[in-house]
Amino acid sequence: MAQRKFYNLETFIFLHFIIFHMIRIVKCTIIFVFLLSSLIAITGETCAHTPSNMKLDYDIDNHTLNVTITHSVSNPDTHYIYKIETKKNDVLQSTKEYTSQPSTSKFTYSIDVEAEIGAKLTITALCNQVGSIKKSYIVNGGEEDGGGIAGFEMILLLGAMMVLLMLKRKK
Repeated sequence: MAQRKFYNLETFIFLHFIIFHMIRIVKCTIIFVFLLSSLIAITGETCAHTPSNMKLDYDIDNHTLNVTITHSVSNPDTHYIYKIETKKNDVLQSTKEYTSQPSTSKFTYSIDVEAEIGAKLTITALCNQVGSIKKSYIVNGGEEDGGGIAGFEMILLLGAMMVLLMLKRKK
């Protein structure tokens, strides 16, 4: 017949202490890895980024909207503006899709769209990896700022802030 081993109270407390701290170390390691990867993705060169600027200019005589986009990339064949949506007075007029961009930083596309004085033209340029930029132009009135849409970077930043708030609440 096998004998049972009974541990004394000191051994039980010691094992409980070790297990408790091992679980705590694993949790802290997971949080640290998440925060570190978030920081690298936000600030590092390894993460894709949104288009940084867009300038619109409408030629009323030729009914052409010139869209100049600044989107700095290392390889325009793998990281590029893949779609440009054109709206006139908030109604979709055209969608153009691309499989690369013409340069590694700044380029211009010409879009045919008929618009009368006072019409609002809105352009949204979408990156194939993350994010987009949107601007509006009032014919003979100039450009309005539409701002960019934060992509992956904003999600990571919000996630990191939530983790920090959860950690603070536990203390």
